[in-house]
Amino acid sequence: MWLDLASIVRRQRSRFEHGFELAELPQLWERTLREVYPEALAATQYRALRGDTLYIAVDDTIWVSELEVHKTLLKERMRQGSSIRIDAIVFTL
Repeated sequence: MWLDLASIVRRQRSRFEHGFELAELPQLWERTLREVYPEALAATQYRALRGDTLYIAVDDTIWVSELEVHKTLLKERMRQGSSIRIDAIVFTL
């Protein structure tokens, strides 16, 4: 199969940009939380993105309950700040 150079460059650039966005997710989480619910900032930490699910570590169950209330808005804001697909947020202890 023959591929032209322009398509190879586009594909590599896309992979590079996606990797860069993944590296920026912890900062995106902090910015988003600061906008939506800044009181919870000290109680959370970005852990991972697996598939389309964002995993966030939370200090205790009280914060988990509080963040669950804001989950829909957090997902919407995260989607606005990145082209990475985030369909779910899971809060873990």
